[in-house]
Amino acid sequence: MDNWDDLKLILALSRYGTMSSAARALGLSTATVSRRLERSTEEVGQTLFVRRGQVWKPTPAAKTYIALAEALADGFPHGKSHAVSDEMADRTVRVSIPLEVCQDTLAPRIPQFLQENPKLSLDLYHEEKSVAFGEIDLRVSYEEPSEGRLIRLRLGAVGYRAYIGKTASSTPEGWVELLGFDRKSVPIIQLVEAQFGAPRMKTSSIDCAAGIVQFLPLVVYLPIRFAERQPGLRSWEPNTPPKYFAVWASYHESRRLDPDVRIALSFMKKCFEGEKENDPTLLQH
Repeated sequence: MDNWDDLKLILALSRYGTMSSAARALGLSTATVSRRLERSTEEVGQTLFVRRGQVWKPTPAAKTYIALAEALADGFPHGKSHAVSDEMADRTVRVSIPLEVCQDTLAPRIPQFLQENPKLSLDLYHEEKSVAFGEIDLRVSYEEPSEGRLIRLRLGAVGYRAYIGKTASSTPEGWVELLGFDRKSVPIIQLVEAQFGAPRMKTSSIDCAAGIVQFLPLVVYLPIRFAERQPGLRSWEPNTPPKYFAVWASYHESRRLDPDVRIALSFMKKCFEGEKENDPTLLQH
């Protein structure tokens, strides 16, 4: 990187910490600062800054360029520096993910992830949060993302079947509804609703639903991998095949070369290995 304007931008962002503050110091628009940072990152081939909420913190890879800019920046206005140590001790990836996807697919492998990445933490949120506004670093959802400047990729799919308690008779007396599904899109839900009428219980927790049907003669629609880890459950699917729901990840394009985002995405992709990628029963949630 031999362009003084680019070096000056890196220096300003390291000193002021936010795009808007750096833009004011440089007399540029925030959009211009963002665009030029992306260009510099691609030119260098390494992540120069990582976003922590609204603050952009320089990575160890940026240190050489910041030092060079400092040496050339006689008279450049100083702001509060947000520089971090080479170890990036506060590394955290914040992820918004549906609770049932986390419990079914990620949870069994999270201990291994934390063991392999001792300096990287995961913050998992099960309510809706925004990538665009910097509330999270990654968003995992059933819906394919449609916002602007986002990179999106399909992680895999979550398969669902109907389950009853292992000791229950083959003819349940009712059903538990797992909230969040469009009933019209899932034949097995339509079947149990036609057979048993309104659900006896509704819940957004698959743990709660699985526990209930182990003690009551009710049927519930659950993620396959989660349900198969429950010794008190067995499948109940009269002539109805399982259904698979696509799961997507998205993140802001400015994080394309962020090593922590890449680590988290690689981990999530491995969690989905083995699910059917081209199953004819694949649905959108």
